[in-house]
Amino acid sequence: MKVSVVIPCHNAEPYLAQTIGSVLTQTRPPAEIIVVNDASTDASLAVAERFGDAVRVVSKRCGSASASRNHGVGFASGETIMFLDADDVLGPTALEALSLALCRHPGAIALCPWYRLERRDGRWLQRPPSCEPRRGRDPLSAWLGGWYHPPCSVLWSRAAFQRVAPWDARGGPNDDGHMMLRAMALGVELVAADGGSAFYRRLPDSLSATRFSEAGLRARLWVVGEIQALLAARGGLHARRWALAGALDRIARDAGPGFPALAEQCRSRAGVLGGPHWQRAGRRILRRLTDQVRRLGRRLHRRLGARTEEADHAPEIRHGLDLPDPAARPLAVPGETSPSVSVIIPTYNRARLLPRALASVLHQQAVLEVLVVDDGSSDDTEAVVRTHVDPRIRYLRQPRNRGAAAARNRGLDEARGEFIALLDSDDEWLPDKLALQLALFQRLPATVGMVYTGCETVDRRGVRQSLMLPTARGDIFHRLLERNLLHGAPSNALLRREAAARTGGFDEAMPAIEDYDYWLRLSCHYQVDFVAAPLSRYHDPEPDRAATDGPRLSRNLAANLAARAYLHRKHGESMRQAGVEHRFLLESARRHLRVPDSDGARRLVLQAMARAPWAWQGYCWLALLLLPGQTRDSLRRGYRNLAESLKRFSLGAD
Repeated sequence: MKVSVVIPCHNAEPYLAQTIGSVLTQTRPPAEIIVVNDASTDASLAVAERFGDAVRVVSKRCGSASASRNHGVGFASGETIMFLDADDVLGPTALEALSLALCRHPGAIALCPWYRLERRDGRWLQRPPSCEPRRGRDPLSAWLGGWYHPPCSVLWSRAAFQRVAPWDARGGPNDDGHMMLRAMALGVELVAADGGSAFYRRLPDSLSATRFSEAGLRARLWVVGEIQALLAARGGLHARRWALAGALDRIARDAGPGFPALAEQCRSRAGVLGGPHWQRAGRRILRRLTDQVRRLGRRLHRRLGARTEEADHAPEIRHGLDLPDPAARPLAVPGETSPSVSVIIPTYNRARLLPRALASVLHQQAVLEVLVVDDGSSDDTEAVVRTHVDPRIRYLRQPRNRGAAAARNRGLDEARGEFIALLDSDDEWLPDKLALQLALFQRLPATVGMVYTGCETVDRRGVRQSLMLPTARGDIFHRLLERNLLHGAPSNALLRREAAARTGGFDEAMPAIEDYDYWLRLSCHYQVDFVAAPLSRYHDPEPDRAATDGPRLSRNLAANLAARAYLHRKHGESMRQAGVEHRFLLESARRHLRVPDSDGARRLVLQAMARAPWAWQGYCWLALLLLPGQTRDSLRRGYRNLAESLKRFSLGAD
């Protein structure tokens, strides 16, 4: 089944490239993308035309999104149609999942899960859907009750669209709701896709933001009236009268004291449909109590460790995760020549170590570009880079030192490759690293966003101290919430470009472990896989190494503890809903014991016990912390000596 994607566009320059890029990188690309430029006064037209033959651009002064969609669908040839707003984003498997659902249910409308994009501190964050849950109601009643799907998560069969068409601008901010309600009232089937995701961006100046204005409220009232008339004509009004009355009551509440005449009109019509106000209010209270009981039951199941099907798929677990800023560099445009891999090497005052990292990259068996991001070094880093005449090397200098996260973000903005690799300037790769990762990527579906490898740790003399082989693959988001499973990253990671674009940049506010935060955000959208071999080398000199080498941030325990506290504030709600928050806190408490801060460790243990009073580990840690400091240190030294002996035995056996 051919898919046509129609994108109405009016002054969407900051977002359009990202929207089109998310369509072009689908696991099942559409047959055509039609952008209807509705008299844009910014550079939207130029952005769309940059994509060449991959996008058909139609320019016409339409005056509304509804009219633009009607105009664009006249050029569509697909058996299925998606009306994608110019500021929304599709997950990589959205069209594939929606198309499969319509293959099983011809003539229906398919829906996939969706999430809301919210801008906070200059970043776009993923949030749960901003609508009422369906609660098992029939689709029409649920939609009238506040449940809905934005156009970016809806795929229409042509047969369904022809039954409902055209789009009607009188619906105002609820024109998409009007279309869906008409479809359901006319008996069109709604089916849920078995996967995929879409991201809906509600902007302050968007059409949906006018829904509380007088014009927006009257448009919503008109939609309810249209659906009421349609149901009455088809004999379905009695079964939906409570749902219609509830929709009118919501409009009346939104009208509030600002538009008393409109609010009274809504309440009067609601009374005709649903009876006296007290009766309607009683039904609302009963419904809310029922919802509270259901939520309480789900929380009890999670606290007892039961993983119900709903808990496994609840989008609330995966909220608060960074998405790329739409103003950032868009995905590669088809037809542009680009290297297979962009390698990003952030460096700061490591001129002595940088040549080793560069040599290990330039010997890789892959076409690539190397972005050396000098983060304000005061040594001769630039001179060292200039000695390499390889045209693949690009030297980028930051005006001042801002940290590894900012340097990596500069590289992400500049990268042109289909894949992106990261390498710390004091680490190195083995010769076949990229070749083996790229070969594995060729066999993997687009749902896998990262392939990483094992790594070995060596000291200053080049003696191997430890070997870490990968074990975590697939959907690892919930396991990552407890602890970082990707040892040696970022130097052993290779990312799809679209995965890096959707994840966004590294968090520059984190004093350490910003890579851990990045893997969490990436694994929310993508699976991971690995090459089971140590293909990167992590250099960990002795503690007395020269300061000019630039100390590893991972050795700074105070920074690590501060970063873990920041990470907990950022992802604590997700940890709590996944049932692993207490384990993360106990691990932070264990690290606190390495500094003279027993009080900090006790606070974390008590916090973990409050989150999970049934977990026996918290009581064991509390008992340990109540021991005298000297006894506790002796136990820790004994445990550490035993662990070192076992490690030496293991390395000797290897």
